[in-house]
Order: sequence, then C-alpha cells, then structure tokens
Amino acid sequence: MYNQKVINIFQNPLNAGLLRGANGKGRAESEHNTDIVEIYVLIENNKFEEIKFKAFGGVSTIVCASIVTELVRNKSVKAINNLTEKDVLEVIDNLPEDKIYSISLAINAVKNAVEDYNIRIEKEKEKEEKAKKAN
Repeated sequence: MYNQKVINIFQNPLNAGLLRGANGKGRAESEHNTDIVEIYVLIENNKFEEIKFKAFGGVSTIVCASIVTELVRNKSVKAINNLTEKDVLEVIDNLPEDKIYSISLAINAVKNAVEDYNIRIEKEKEKEEKAKKAN
C-alpha cells in the first residue's frame, strides 16, 4: 500500500513533538475520519524559524505532517500559501488516493498556526497601544 519512502518517513518523522516557546498553534481535523494534526510554530521576521507537529491518525497523516513541516521550515511565512499537494507528492512519489486528504490536513494546520500567530501579534499591538495611551 505504501512505498518505501513513506514507510521510512513514518518510522522516523522529522519535526515531531511539542515546541516550547511557540508563538502560533494550529489544528486541523479530518472530515473523513478521526485524524488530527496540530502544528506549533515559532515565527520570527516573517519566517518559520521552528516548526513541530503532533499527529493523531494513520501513516499518511503522520508522514504528510512531517513533510509539510520540512517543506516550510526556515522559509517565509508566505510559503504556506504556495504549498500544494503536488509538492508533498514529489517528496514521497505516491500516496494512495484515499489518503490524499492527509496533505490538506497538514497544510491547513500550518495555515491555522499562522493565523493564530497573526491574531496574537495583533492583540499584542493593541495591548501596547493601550499602554501608551494610559501613560
């Protein structure tokens, strides 16, 4: 069912785990089953300085989360907007058709982490402005 590249990544996923000091967190849940991907990011100067994931699901979900985090790590935050299924499939050559949803799950979790980061930054700015006005 899975090729050797997929099996190798599954057995040794990169960027798995929690990220202390993360300034953004995203989560995506599958509509097809109970798979969940959580992404933790440390964004500095509009760049993914560090990125980690936790995946709850099958082989494809864990593998896709690992690949997506590797594809955007050390890249501009805007890189997630251009990431496609094709980019992930180029890394692993193939994924069963009924497992393709795992790619979108991982990409959406990263997008949600970026959105969370942006909300946190906006709240921080508002807090600073209120503090300046109070003084």
